[in-house]
Amino acid sequence: MDQQPMRGAAPLEPPTPDVARRYLDEAEAVRERRNAQVDTRPQGWVTIVTGVLVLGFVASSVVVLRAGDSSAVSLLVFIMIATSQISSGVSERGGALRHPTKGRVLHGVALGLVCASAVASFLLAIIKQESVPIPLTLLPVLVGAVLFIAVGVVQLRAARGMIHPPRRSRPPFAWPARGTTLALGVLLSGIVVMRSIADPLLVSLFAIVAGAAILIASIGAASEWGLAHLGEVWRWPQYLMFFAGVVGVTGTVLLQSSGVQISFAMAAAVAGVLLVLTLAASLLGRRADDHG
Repeated sequence: MDQQPMRGAAPLEPPTPDVARRYLDEAEAVRERRNAQVDTRPQGWVTIVTGVLVLGFVASSVVVLRAGDSSAVSLLVFIMIATSQISSGVSERGGALRHPTKGRVLHGVALGLVCASAVASFLLAIIKQESVPIPLTLLPVLVGAVLFIAVGVVQLRAARGMIHPPRRSRPPFAWPARGTTLALGVLLSGIVVMRSIADPLLVSLFAIVAGAAILIASIGAASEWGLAHLGEVWRWPQYLMFFAGVVGVTGTVLLQSSGVQISFAMAAAVAGVLLVLTLAASLLGRRADDHG
């Protein structure tokens, strides 16, 4: 490598092979010490919650498919994609590393297994349909989710005895993140109302709108209006709003797929509550950097 010495100074002597090797060894030691100081508690909890959510999502989708309501699966996919992107932002806020450390490799392998097991359960639900009982259909994703949750437990155990690092300052919850939060809540409320109407055309059109919104948010995931950014700036009011929306949408889909008719008035009431929570969540939250 050509040296670019300071003007007026003589070029530095190149290090000997032994000195260069010791520099490389020290750099590797510094990298290992840095990785050992990373608090894996946030990532561990995110991993556990993700495993539970994947299992719940696939189980709900299988029930909906068995009921012949395949159009509703796209709504559940919308929920799952949104949740996964927000959780990735939570991981980044917690200090998750992108470097290929042993822990990250284990996490990546487990994530690949849980995704493959989810696909296997979907294929069993679609191809075999009624010939395979639901418990057997869910067996692959159950195994994958349990393994993924076990990785989260390992991450929590690895952090035992570690001194809690100083809490990282969160970015401010400001526009356009507030606008994305508002749009997400409105979409969740709209899905609840559309399901009560039970018009396949309207449901399909709304699913297309929701899918387009998720696609746009995925393209801009790293931007200040992306869903991943919400996981970095949200506080408890925003998580409460999103949790209520997920429960509302999933409950509506499962009830209607099971033959329970939900009146428009009831759906409008649920959507109204979600809209109030959405408006509050979009307006609340500290604007300046904080540790909350």
